[in-house]
Amino acid sequence: MNAPSPFQPPKSNVADVATPSTAMVPVKRYALAFLACFLVLLLGLGGMGKAFGISQPLVTSLIAVAISVCVASWLFVQKHHRQFGFAENARFTLGCGLAFATFDCFLSLAIRMSNGLELTGRQLTVSTAAMAVDFFIVWALVQSLALPLMRARARHEVLPNKSLERTREG
Repeated sequence: MNAPSPFQPPKSNVADVATPSTAMVPVKRYALAFLACFLVLLLGLGGMGKAFGISQPLVTSLIAVAISVCVASWLFVQKHHRQFGFAENARFTLGCGLAFATFDCFLSLAIRMSNGLELTGRQLTVSTAAMAVDFFIVWALVQSLALPLMRARARHEVLPNKSLERTREG
C-alpha cells in the first residue's frame, strides 16, 4: 500500500483553479450563444411590442445585436479569463455576422418567397448589400463594445496567486 507521506502536503484542488488560457479556443459556441441571445431578445421584445400594440422598429434589432455581442463576449471572458486573440476575434465576428445576416436577410427573402412573390434581381442586390451592412454593424459592435468590455473585465479579473499553489502528484 502506498500510504501518503507525512512529509508531503495533502492533496488539494488549488492547482485546478482557472487561469488565463493561451491556446486558441473554438468560438463557435460563443457565436451560437450570440444567436440564442439575439433570438430570445427579439422574441421577447417582439412579444412585448405585440402586447402593447407597438410595432418593432429597426432600433430594436440593433439593440438586440449589441446586447447579444456583449453577452457572448462576456461568456468568453468568464470561461477563459482573457480577451479574444486576433483569429478568435475574426472568427467570432464572422460567426455573429453570419448569424445576424442570415436572420435579417434570408428570413425576409424566405418570407417573401413563401408568400408567392417573385424575387427580382434588384431585391437580391438589395439583400446582398444589406448582408454587407449587417456584417459591418456586427464588426463595429465587436470592436467598439465587446473588445473594450473584454479588456476591462480581463484587467479586473482576480487571478489565483500562483506562488501559493501546491503541486499534485498522480
